[in-house]
Amino acid sequence: MPHTRIKRIRDTVSRRRSRFINDLILLNHTIATTPLDQHYWVSGGLLLGWARERKLLDNDYHDADFGILASDRSLFLSAIASLKEAGFRPLYRWRNNSYRTTEWVLEKNGARFEFFEYEKKAPNMLRNFGYFPMECSWEEVSAKHPFVIEQVELLLPDQPRVPFTFLEVDWLKAQDHELELDSLYGPRWRASRDEFYSTPWITGHHSPAVVVREPWKVTNFDWDGSIDGP
Repeated sequence: MPHTRIKRIRDTVSRRRSRFINDLILLNHTIATTPLDQHYWVSGGLLLGWARERKLLDNDYHDADFGILASDRSLFLSAIASLKEAGFRPLYRWRNNSYRTTEWVLEKNGARFEFFEYEKKAPNMLRNFGYFPMECSWEEVSAKHPFVIEQVELLLPDQPRVPFTFLEVDWLKAQDHELELDSLYGPRWRASRDEFYSTPWITGHHSPAVVVREPWKVTNFDWDGSIDGP
């Protein structure tokens, strides 16, 4: 009986992974038909999986991170209608404590597709924001009521973006992806497979790129699909 249950779990994970890959490819093809094409790049766990293993990380089939420049927001917004038509549903719109949108999240088949806005900061750095429950992970939030969300400000090197192939389609990434990953994850991303997968990690708590932490004061991150406002 335990073997049957394990097989069911593995089959479920396999199906979810396959759907996620198909949706990533669909997102790529959809954006290629919009003005956003060549103005967004792969970041975070998606880039990490490619750099470490040339595939998705074993535990990373729930969300995908992408970057856009804040100055290219209009290009991202111009792609929303096409993405919605392809089945990507507006889910979250995160605004920082200055009430400026810094992250847009779409959902499809239970997975999130997260677009982070990066602002150019001197000298040669990009700034973005993240939002994380304090003292717990997102998976533990349901047991932590009430919980407090922390806003973190991160700085990463501003680099040219270059093409690369992943999941048999073409994307853009930071030119020196090792510098990008060192800056975001520190030495952890280079660890052995056993150490990497057994070490708990929350970017907002552990990333060396975090330069400022403060309680998040906005409280509402629902997104009804509106593209107006800051």
